[in-house]
This record gives sequence, structure tokens and C-alpha cells, in this order.
Amino acid sequence: MRTIFKYVDWSAQAMKLSMVAIMLFIAPAICAQDFKQALLNMQKEYGAEGRMHIVMSIKAFEKKSAKAPFYSQKAEIKKDDQNYFYQLGVNDMLLNEKYLLMIDHSTKQIICNKNNLKSMSGFKDPFKMNVDSLLTAYGESSFAGRANEIDHYKIIHAKGAIKQTDMFFSVKTNLLHKIEYSYENDQLVVIDFEVFDKEPTFEANQFDEGKYMIVMNGTRKPAQAYQQYKIIDAQQAVR
Repeated sequence: MRTIFKYVDWSAQAMKLSMVAIMLFIAPAICAQDFKQALLNMQKEYGAEGRMHIVMSIKAFEKKSAKAPFYSQKAEIKKDDQNYFYQLGVNDMLLNEKYLLMIDHSTKQIICNKNNLKSMSGFKDPFKMNVDSLLTAYGESSFAGRANEIDHYKIIHAKGAIKQTDMFFSVKTNLLHKIEYSYENDQLVVIDFEVFDKEPTFEANQFDEGKYMIVMNGTRKPAQAYQQYKIIDAQQAVR
């Protein structure tokens, strides 16, 4: 049994790991003894407005020695100031100044929530983080070496299902190249960063809710490309 995913859906686990990976991505590749400072520098980067486009490959292996993954998926994130688009497998998330939309293509459902202080109180910006939480989560860090212009850093976790995190930085770009999560039960999750663009060009309607739904006379209807989808009001769904 894949014990680490016994109580959680693996898609949700992959989303969580990819968010953590993005949090780490902006940290500069510096010496191991400055790892804590890298996290603080990273927090400053998250506070900056701007655009980002990130594409990650996420793979989970039953054992470290396994040749083929039992789970493989792409994750993509696009950010423009306070507008976000996130895609993982059959799930999309769109956040703009008016709405937070969660789209499940497998069930053909669009969960809609208005973007206001009350409805968005539970939403956490994936590009912002609590550095103290990360520092608490990480144990001893060390520099493991350099090969093919890639610096390898190793973090040992004192507790939790993940016993070790290996981070690989490109010496040329100072950007994160790969993260490996090693679990207590010998399972392995590998996240490869395929695209990281801090000056991307987006389509004009990239963050427009009109791609998924239209609002006419106060009534929400699926957009033409999603006529078979059902729109669910998030506030009514939790009642």
C-alpha cells in the first residue's frame, strides 16, 4: 500500500509539494551556512509584484530504486500581480480581482467564489509564506557537492513523513533545477523545473473569468467551451 498517500488524495499531495517547491524556487543558490538567509531573501521576493510563469514535472516513485513512477503529472502556474492561474492534471484554479474559480474537468464542475475579504479568508497566496514555518520544518542543511554545474544541497528533517529534501541549483542561472523528497517508507517524489520565466507574456484573457463562465443579468452561465459544465456557488456548497 502506498502508505504516505493513504489518507490524502495524491493530487492534493502533489499540489502541496509543488507549492512548497515554488516557495523555494526564488531562493538564491548560496552556501549551506546561509540557508536561513536564503529563506528570508526569498520572502522578500514573494512580496514583490510582477509576473511569473512556472512549469514543473512531478513524479512519485514507490521506491527510490523504481525505474518508473506510479504517478506523473505536470503543474503550471501563471501569476500577474494579484492574478493567478494554476493547473494540475484535471484541475484548474483561476483567481482575479472578482472571482476565485476552481475547475474540475473530471466532474465537469466550476466552483465559483467571489473575491472579497469574507469569502477569501481561507485562501493562502502560494507565492507568500511564513519563513519561520519553513525554518521550523527544516532540520540540518549541508552542501553535498557540485556536478555538471549543478550545486546539491541536502536538508535532513527531524520529524514528519519526509526524512530528507535534496535541492539542486543551477550554477549558471542561480535557479532551482530540481527537488527530491525522500520519505520514511522509501518512496520518492521528484519535481523537475522545466520553465521559470519572470518576464512572461500572457494572452489578454489569461486571467479573465469569461474563459470559464459568463454573467448575464446576475446569472452565471458556463462559457461556450464549457457548456456541459455545472457552476456551483461555493457559499451555497458549504451550507
